[in-house]
Amino acid sequence: TTVTATYHLTGTIDRSDTCSGSPAATPPSGSWTTGSFAKANDTDWYRFSLTSTTRVRIGLGDLSTGGRLDLYSGCSTLLQTSDRAGNGAEEIIRSLSAGTYAIKVSGSGDAATPSHLVMIRKMPASVHVYSSRARIEGSTLRLVGELYNNTSKAVGSVKVTARLYNAANV
Repeated sequence: TTVTATYHLTGTIDRSDTCSGSPAATPPSGSWTTGSFAKANDTDWYRFSLTSTTRVRIGLGDLSTGGRLDLYSGCSTLLQTSDRAGNGAEEIIRSLSAGTYAIKVSGSGDAATPSHLVMIRKMPASVHVYSSRARIEGSTLRLVGELYNNTSKAVGSVKVTARLYNAANV
């Protein structure tokens, strides 16, 4: 006897195009979730909740085309955006108070191909974070960055000393 089975995908990895239509808010799992931009100029919404003030890391990666990441308080108040050029990952690291939050990821793709991964992770207080971006404006190199000092509660100016070298290391 020959038995033939045909399988059909019953779920979808393309999230709702609206915040209110997305699954209910849950605590951050710290795991990657596969998503798909099912059409041109698609948006997918993910909601999460926090029970206390927590620093979170929100990542959008594995992009086959460029993407944009927006963080909202509730579904309506935009808090922060990450929208770098190209197919590089998008990331937001931010301290958030207890409450419900949403992220909106935007991009273009094809429904048959998973086109992004999303991760929302609580960060332990012992993790030190440093990030920076550099850009050249004419003949000026501009470095912009953030430094989180988890060893004290002091907040204030930081003195940065930079030494720049040319191609000959001089």
